[in-house]
Amino acid sequence: MKALNTIVLLALAITGTAQSITQLRVDPANPTVNDTVLLIADLQFRSSACVLDNKSHTIIGNSIVASTQHCVGIAQAICNTADTFVLGVLNSGRYTVDLTLSSGAGPVPCTPGIAPSDTDTMSFRVQTVLGIKDQVLPSFSLYPNPAKDIIDLSDAYKQMVTSLKVLSPTGAIVLESDNPNESIDVSDLAPGVYYVELYHKTGVFTEKFIKD
Repeated sequence: MKALNTIVLLALAITGTAQSITQLRVDPANPTVNDTVLLIADLQFRSSACVLDNKSHTIIGNSIVASTQHCVGIAQAICNTADTFVLGVLNSGRYTVDLTLSSGAGPVPCTPGIAPSDTDTMSFRVQTVLGIKDQVLPSFSLYPNPAKDIIDLSDAYKQMVTSLKVLSPTGAIVLESDNPNESIDVSDLAPGVYYVELYHKTGVFTEKFIKD
């Protein structure tokens, strides 16, 4: 019995450090107030199998706190899986997600390790959908695109623009401006894909650009 307890404790110690959240994402990628939003957590475990024990989430205001626990076997094989959380139809605005992953040894229900296996965060925005008669802002464009140092807005309604934000693909804010009439300096950004959120008096609009 002592030997068996030692094996179980060793397995718990291993699973507490070898499991990871490889990616957090939402579906659809750019949700609106008309969409049912799904939060998807891509997970990887160093041992197989990796059966789901339990998962849950709560939404308080614009903060989403989620947790998931998997029971990990003793086979030394990579186990990839994904957990889906149905967030439902959300109000417009920016949301933050905090996910905690726990893992334990043995069959379901399993006892988690002493500490969480991994944690991760992300943010996303839910857009407002305007009716055709209310859509007074035409599709704006950014130029040049791709850009190396400076980008400008091509927008016939600039006087109605209040601010803008430049976001990374994960939703992190990398630049902000309260004066979109001026050129935006993107020279310090690493090359890659970014998104500009334009805050207009009629809503929030998003456009993608590439940083060379």
